[in-house]
Amino acid sequence: MERGTAPRRPNHPSTSPGYPADACLHELFQEQAARRPEATALVLGDRRVTYGALNARANRLARHLAGQGVGPGDLVGVCLERGPELVTGLLAALKTGAGCAPMDPAFPGPRLAEMARQAGTGVVVTDAAGAGRAAALAPTVVVLPGPGEAEGPLAAYGEEDLPRRATPDDAAYVMFTSGSTGRPKGVLSPHRSLVRLLFGQEFLVFGEHRTWLLAAPVSWDGFAIELWGALLHGGTGVLHPGSTPDPAVITGLVREHGITTAFLPTSLFNAIADECPELIGRLREVMTGGEACSPRHLSKALRANPRLALLHVYGPMENGGYTTWHRVRPGESDGPTVPIGRAVAHTRTYVLDDLLQPVAEGGTGELWIGGDGLARGYYGRPALTAERFVASPFTPGERLYRSGDQVRLLPTGELEFVGRTDHQVKIRGFRIEPEEVRAALLGHPAVAEAAVVAVRHGDGPRRLAAYVVPAPGDEAPGRAELRAFLSRELPAHMVPSAFTALERMPHNASAKVDRAALPEPDWAAAAEDHVPPRGHVEETLAGVWAEVLGVPRVGAHDDFFDLGGDSIAAVRIASRTAAVLRAPVAPRALFQAPTVASLAELLASVLQRRRVGPPGCRVRVTTTSRRPRRRTRPDRRALPRRPGGPADGRRRRV
Repeated sequence: MERGTAPRRPNHPSTSPGYPADACLHELFQEQAARRPEATALVLGDRRVTYGALNARANRLARHLAGQGVGPGDLVGVCLERGPELVTGLLAALKTGAGCAPMDPAFPGPRLAEMARQAGTGVVVTDAAGAGRAAALAPTVVVLPGPGEAEGPLAAYGEEDLPRRATPDDAAYVMFTSGSTGRPKGVLSPHRSLVRLLFGQEFLVFGEHRTWLLAAPVSWDGFAIELWGALLHGGTGVLHPGSTPDPAVITGLVREHGITTAFLPTSLFNAIADECPELIGRLREVMTGGEACSPRHLSKALRANPRLALLHVYGPMENGGYTTWHRVRPGESDGPTVPIGRAVAHTRTYVLDDLLQPVAEGGTGELWIGGDGLARGYYGRPALTAERFVASPFTPGERLYRSGDQVRLLPTGELEFVGRTDHQVKIRGFRIEPEEVRAALLGHPAVAEAAVVAVRHGDGPRRLAAYVVPAPGDEAPGRAELRAFLSRELPAHMVPSAFTALERMPHNASAKVDRAALPEPDWAAAAEDHVPPRGHVEETLAGVWAEVLGVPRVGAHDDFFDLGGDSIAAVRIASRTAAVLRAPVAPRALFQAPTVASLAELLASVLQRRRVGPPGCRVRVTTTSRRPRRRTRPDRRALPRRPGGPADGRRRRV
C-alpha cells in the first residue's frame, strides 16, 4: 500500500475492490430473501425468523407507513427493544424511501423528545409497551404487533417488494451522538456509507456461513454494522436479549447457535477477557474498539484462542462505522498501545499537520478522512457540518471529515491513536462531549459552576467524574440527587460515576477551568451514611464491590450506581460473585438489587439451596500506601487489585 508525504497524496490511499455502489441496504437484503427465503435471518430466544418472513412483514409495514404519508426525504423514528420487530421497523422505513432514526427505549423521555424534534419525525414505530411514550415523539404512532399477536391492519397489505424509492446517496440513518453545545447532534448517513463497509473488504469474512452476535445498543452504529453484516450476506443474526450485556448469556448463545463473529466494545471485551476467556475461545472473529485498547487484554484473548481473528477497529460515526483496522498478533502486548491500523477499502485517511500538509513517518497530526463512507453531515446543523466536513485540499470535489483525533504515522504505514484535539471522550464505546453533561448539571438550581472530566481509576475503564460548586446560599446537592436529576435528561452512559463538591472551581489564566488542578474524584459514600455489611454474604459482596469499583469500603445500603457502577462493572461483579459464592449471578441482578443488602437477599434462596457456608471464602481488609481497601478472596485466589487515589483537602463529600 502506497505511503508518502507528497501534499497531493493521502497517507493511506484505499485499495478499492468492487462493491455494489448502486444498491441500497434494503435492496441487498431483498436479494438474499429472494435467493434463500427459508434461511434463518434472526434468532431471539426460541424464535427463529426466516429471510422470507422478515421481508414479507417489512413489506406489509412499509406499505402501511407509505399510507401514512412516509416517503423519500422523511425520517421514521423506530423506538423498539433489540429484537425482530426492531429489524422489521428499520427495513420497512428504508423500503418507503425514508431514513431511520433509531431510538433506544432505555433513554429518558426528554432525550428521545429532543432526538425526535431534531429529526422532524412525523411517524414513530414502536410496540404496545412503548406506545404511550411514543405519543410525545411524533403525531403518528404505529404500533407493531409482537410475536403471537394478530397483525391487525398490516394483514391487509401485500408482501411483495415495493418499487425503488431511494438511491444509495439518500439517507439511511440518522444516529445521535453527544454534542458540545449541550444537546445531541444527529449524524445523517447515506446507504452507500454502510454498503461500502460490508463488501469488498479484507478485514473480515462475510457470508451465509457466518453467524453474528447482535448485542450493541440499538441507537449505536455498532448495531447497524452487526445487523447488516449478517443480513446483506445471507448470514444469521443472533439477538442478545435485554439491554445489558451478560457474558453468561453470550456464552450460551455462542455455544447454542455457533456464533462466529462478534463486535465487543473495548470495556466489554476487557471484562470478558478477565472474567470468562473461554467465551472468546469459541469465536472465530472478534472486533473490538470504541476506546483505547488494552494490549494486556488483547494478549490474554489470543492466549485463550490462538486461531482467533482479533481485529482492533477504529472509526467515528461520521464515516459509517469503521475507518481503519488492524489484526492483532501475539506479542503485541509488549508496548503501551496497539495500532488502529490502516484504512478499510473505499476509505482514504490523511494525517495532516497544522498547515494541512501530510506528516512524515513517525510524525503526529490530526486524522482527516475521505472516501465513500462519509456521512452527509449533521442533520439540521449546516454550520457544524461546514466546520467538520470540508473541501479536500488535495482532490477537487472531494470532502474530508476532520476527526479531531491525533494519530501517529508508524513506519509500517499503520496509524497509532494518540489523543484528542479537544475534550471529547469515549466511555463504554459511546462518544461523549463533557460539555453536554456540564450543561445538564448547570440546569440544577443549586449548582453555580460545574466541570466534567473522564478519569481512569486504577487499571479500570475510564469513567466520568463531575465537580460542582453550589450556588450562593445553597448546600451542594447530594450525589443521589444529582444522579437522579441527570438521569431524567441523559442516557445512563452520560451520567457521571462520581460527584465532588468544591468550594471554588480552579481556573487558569484564560479563565477556563483548570482541569489539571481538579482534585481526585470522590468515589466513596459519605461516612455518615455508612452501614457496615452484616453477615457472611453481605461482607463477601461488599468486598467484591470494593475491589471492582475501586472504593475503600462498601456499606450494606450503598447504591451500586452511586458508587460509580455501570453495565461493565456489573459484568465483573456478577462474574466474581458467582465464582466466590458458587451461585449463578446475572449482571442484570445489579439493576434489580442495586445495594449489597438487596443483592444478598436476592441470593439468599440460591445460597441456601446450595448450602454454601462461610468456609468457602473469607473477607479481609488490607492497606496500601495510598488508601485502605477491602479485598474478597475465594479460598487462596486473590482478586485483581484496584488501587485508589489520595484524598484532596479542597473537596467536600457529596
